[in-house]
Amino acid sequence: MSKLLFIFASLFVWSGVSSADSIHDFKNIVQEKFVEVSLNDAYFLGTPETEKPVNFIVTGLFPNSCYSFDNIDVQHATEFIHKVKLIARVKSGVCLMYLVPFTHESTLGVLSKGDHKVFFVAGDGTQFEKTVTIK
Repeated sequence: MSKLLFIFASLFVWSGVSSADSIHDFKNIVQEKFVEVSLNDAYFLGTPETEKPVNFIVTGLFPNSCYSFDNIDVQHATEFIHKVKLIARVKSGVCLMYLVPFTHESTLGVLSKGDHKVFFVAGDGTQFEKTVTIK
């Protein structure tokens, strides 16, 4: 009887160590990557003026719950042409499969007087254009 109890106790201890190791291994498996995400729309805030930063809001949908906002990449191709990309962090693992709406505010910085074209670029190469006039 004591041998049987010893065997069960040993199996219990070893199974505990095994599951603890597998939990540790699972945490090491979960990885992150960064992707460009499509935007649904963009809005400029207020009336853009010289010597003031031009702020905007972007909206869109993440494809599932593993996506989260990382940053907005603003590139100034020329003095009057600007490109905006939204970068999302994607974690591997169990994800809820529903669309997750997002809204984020950012800035183009201080722009010179005139008409500026702003291209909002998605990861698949599609884009839409908005024009902002600085007075």
